[in-house]
Amino acid sequence: MMRVQLAVPDNDVLTANFYSQVFTLHGTAMMFLFAVPIFEAVADLLLPQMLGARDLPLPRLSAFGFWCFVIGGVFVCGSIFFGAAPGSGWFMYPPLTTNEEFTPGHGPDIGLLGLSFIEIASIAAAVELIVGTLKCRPPGIRLNL
Repeated sequence: MMRVQLAVPDNDVLTANFYSQVFTLHGTAMMFLFAVPIFEAVADLLLPQMLGARDLPLPRLSAFGFWCFVIGGVFVCGSIFFGAAPGSGWFMYPPLTTNEEFTPGHGPDIGLLGLSFIEIASIAAAVELIVGTLKCRPPGIRLNL
């Protein structure tokens, strides 16, 4: 949709507000729903193999993080269907997100609520990786050389 809007000058396929929402949602989804989680997923896959363990030590924390990630993704991506997506860029800097004249509605609030769930999932994955590194090492393997 963004490329169609930008294909020719003065195109009116998308309104200015909806284009801002799509642009913000695209950047947010690429950073917080793909780039960061893909590194955590690769680490979750490789760490047990590198440590010689069967699995990471906290499977319920991993499940909690997964469901927080899903809930956050539904909030962030689903807000566009209700016209409530944030429209101030994926960086969400004030004053564009805090002044009602620049960003009307509850878009930034819904977007930041979804990002909060996604960040809880990222923290859960980080705790899982740290605890896995510290507790799943075989005997004789030290952290330092």
